Amino acid sequence: MKHLSHLWVGLVLLPPVLYFIFFSIYAINLPIGDDLIVILRFLIEWDWADTATRKWHLLSQNFIEHRLVFTRLSALLTRWLSGELNFRLVMLVGNVCLLGILWLFSRPIVRTRTDWWYVLPVSLLLFQPIAYEGNFWAIASTNYMPVCFFGFLTFFLLSRQRIRWDGAAALAAAAATLTFANGLLIWPLGSLILLLQRRVRSLVGWSLLAALAFYLYYVGFDYVNRPDMVHKLVYLFPDVMANLLLLFGAFANPMDRSHALSSFDYIPMLFGALLFGWILYGLFVLIWQTPLLNGRRAVANPQWTYFLIGSGLFLLLSCCAFAAGRTLENVVVSESRYRNFPVFLLVLGYALAFHLSTDSWRPVVGRTALIGTLLFWLSSYLVYTPRLESMQRHRKAGVYNWTHNRSWAIYGDGGYFNRASMHLSNWAERYAANWYAFPSYLTIPAASAKTKLCESRAVSATLNVTPGLDVLHIEYPECTEMNGEPYGMLQSGRSVWLFGITKKTSLRRLLTNGEFETRYLIGDLILNTKSVDDLPAGKYRVGVALLKNDSLVAGTLVPNFTMQVASR
Repeated sequence: MKHLSHLWVGLVLLPPVLYFIFFSIYAINLPIGDDLIVILRFLIEWDWADTATRKWHLLSQNFIEHRLVFTRLSALLTRWLSGELNFRLVMLVGNVCLLGILWLFSRPIVRTRTDWWYVLPVSLLLFQPIAYEGNFWAIASTNYMPVCFFGFLTFFLLSRQRIRWDGAAALAAAAATLTFANGLLIWPLGSLILLLQRRVRSLVGWSLLAALAFYLYYVGFDYVNRPDMVHKLVYLFPDVMANLLLLFGAFANPMDRSHALSSFDYIPMLFGALLFGWILYGLFVLIWQTPLLNGRRAVANPQWTYFLIGSGLFLLLSCCAFAAGRTLENVVVSESRYRNFPVFLLVLGYALAFHLSTDSWRPVVGRTALIGTLLFWLSSYLVYTPRLESMQRHRKAGVYNWTHNRSWAIYGDGGYFNRASMHLSNWAERYAANWYAFPSYLTIPAASAKTKLCESRAVSATLNVTPGLDVLHIEYPECTEMNGEPYGMLQSGRSVWLFGITKKTSLRRLLTNGEFETRYLIGDLILNTKSVDDLPAGKYRVGVALLKNDSLVAGTLVPNFTMQVASR
């Protein structure tokens, strides 16, 4: 039996090992979106700051509604340890928090003297790439996973019901508060846990700390771009509820981008409603068993009970805040970076089922969860690995355009505005050259004289022109040669621009040929052809480039198609 226990421990650790191998393969040392502002600009200004007061202001200043101290500290720490800024290391800091979450949810299970295999569903749920955008994006990876880890740690420490652990819980709550704005929810929820425990003295002290935390958080707060929650809850309530249910069920949602609500969203919304209902029921049962509502009767396994109550309420309220904050009229938000929260809700739902089931039903719950989570784990790697590869091609194309054409113009995540992105990138090259340089991905120009760019009617392009935005759509239904990574290509004279392109996937092809990705290439490029703020004026040929080892393997241009960018 002892050897069998060791085997299960090894199997519990296998998903984390495979996940971090996967991470080492796909994580790239590039900023995306807000990384340019929150990390690159911060580090440059940190080096300029000559007083402790100025450095603290830079470290703690809010970004929208968040004080991203943990993100900035992660960047500072990794730069200090390695001597340079490496976005892979910053992402790694956030992803390591998954190990802490695994430990927090496995410890109470193991303490019930049950077998280690009951922990395996937790490990399978946590270590897979369904939230690939958030896990492989520096700022997102140091927000969503760490704030949940610190939140869970707070309730784990409060559940021990000792004064000395209350102080450690307060430190964990402060860390969560300085990681992401929803960390503020931990303070009132901590008060609720202490109230349920009927620990009056600790409740008074915690409430004073909570008031101090809220006051300090909003001192000197810059309210630029603050979301109007009241307006959304009053006038967009149906949209908020649709977003909330879709967020709860995001683990079953194949869509990775914001879109208008459609009939395809109803299935994940149904799963979300079921998960939400189960967690509400489980939390109600646990809360009803506490001394505050059930007299002085002792709570069975109190540490597990209070940990689940606090963690569950924190996740539910965080999802409510996200749904309200991200809601737009008639639009549902389904970006993959938000999927850590529904995955953590799945972990919590399993933990509630384990805790509330009787000894006779517990093996049934465990085996059912093990089968379901194993299928979930396998399907996540199958479905989301191609999407992660596509996202990384998009990033590599962006840095190629910056290196060769001095613009992030057609790189949609280069920053809030093209000019701001170029300004910060110039800053980085001028002031951060000693500790960061944009990696040289795809350094060989696609217009290489060694490879002829031929025309082919197999590839097509359309330009959908709208008053404020133009979308270039390109398709290559049956790419004859797939010896390299596919990129969309714009060519004007000797200048070449690249943009991300994806391979369609097919379950039928997987079953018949054993390949999930097809040879069908498709891509959309959003730009403004009426302004040289996006692209220099001129005529552009459109096509597909296949690159391997920084060189062009093949290039195909759309025949009889030219895109005109107007001059000012």
